[in-house]
Amino acid sequence: MLSIPLPGSTKTAEARQKCRAIRRSTGLVPALVGAFCLSLGGVALADGAFELDGALGLGLDSNPAQSHSGSELAFARYAVEALRSWSSDDDTLSLGGGGWYRDYEGPNDAYRLNLLTEWSRETGSGRGLWRFSLAGVAYRDALVPADARNEAAFGLRYDQLLSARHTLGLSVETRRLAYRQASLPWAGRPGAGALSSDDRENDSQGTDRGHDAVAVRRDDQRLRLGLDFTRHWSPGVSTRLALFYVDNDSPVHIEGYQCPGVDVRWRLEPNDIWRLEAGVGWSLTRYDAAPRRQEREDRQLSLGLAVHRSLGDLGWREAEFQCALDWLDSESTLEAYAFRQWVTQCGWFWSFR
Repeated sequence: MLSIPLPGSTKTAEARQKCRAIRRSTGLVPALVGAFCLSLGGVALADGAFELDGALGLGLDSNPAQSHSGSELAFARYAVEALRSWSSDDDTLSLGGGGWYRDYEGPNDAYRLNLLTEWSRETGSGRGLWRFSLAGVAYRDALVPADARNEAAFGLRYDQLLSARHTLGLSVETRRLAYRQASLPWAGRPGAGALSSDDRENDSQGTDRGHDAVAVRRDDQRLRLGLDFTRHWSPGVSTRLALFYVDNDSPVHIEGYQCPGVDVRWRLEPNDIWRLEAGVGWSLTRYDAAPRRQEREDRQLSLGLAVHRSLGDLGWREAEFQCALDWLDSESTLEAYAFRQWVTQCGWFWSFR
C-alpha cells in the first residue's frame, strides 16, 4: 500500500528528491509534475520504464474535408508517442507526449501534438482503477483552417472489474477548445460535418442573407460523459459496448450542440500473430440554432475494420503490420451539410520498450 510520509521525516526528504528527479529527467510540463508531488505530500515513486511507439502508413481519404461535394486525397501518415512512468504499490504517475502528421496531396497537411500527465490508483485489491489526466493539444489543419485550435483537457475515469469476464467503465472529460482562426459559423467540422471552401461561400450567401454573418474567433467548452461495458468471451475474443453524451457550449450560439451516441467494438485474437478488430457506431447531433429559424440535426453511422499482423520481437523492438478501413455516413436535415467518407490505410507500427 502507498504510505504518505509525515512532514519533516526522512521519507519526506527522499520523496521530494524523487519529485525533483522526475522534473529534471522529463522536462515535460514541470508545473503538472510539481502539482502532483505537492498533492501527494511528496510520495516516493519507483523508477519506471520508458516507452516509445511509432507508426508509418499510406492511405486514401475519399472526403478529408467532410464536405457535401469533397474530393479524395492520398496521404502519408507519421506518428510517434513517448511515455515515462513511475510506480509505487498502488499508484502510477505517467508523463507522455507525441503526435501525428498527415501529409496530404498538395498544401493540405494536418498535424496534432499533445502532452499528457496521468495519475492512476488501484482500489479494492486491484479490482478498481482510478485515473486522473491533464492534457494539452495543438492541432493545425491547412485543408480546413477553421478547425485549427489549441486544447486543454481534464479527464477522470474509473474501471471496475465485475468478474473475470466483465468490466464496467465510467468517464467524464471537460475540454477547452481555443480556435485560432476567425471563421463563419459551421466553417469547420465540429462533430457532424463541414462544407468545402466553395460550398461554404455559396451557403453563406444563401442561408445567411439578411443575417449579417460575421467571421469570429471562439473558445468552446466541451463536456463528454461515457459509460462502457466490456465482456471477454474467451482469452482471444471480447466485445465492448460504449454509450456517450457530448455537450458543446460555444459563445457562438449556432456552434453549440448536444450529441448522444453508442459505439460497439469486437476484438478477435485467434493466436499471437493475428488480431482482428471491428466496430459500428451511431450518433445524433442536435444544434442549438440554425439560420432562418431552421433546425439542424445530423445522424452519423460509422463502420470500421482493422487487421493486424505481428512481426514478432525483433530483438530491440516489437513490430506489426496493419490495415484499416473506416466508413462514415452523415445525414443532415440541412442537405448541404450531409456527406459520406471512407478512409483506408496500411502501414507499420513499432514499439521500443
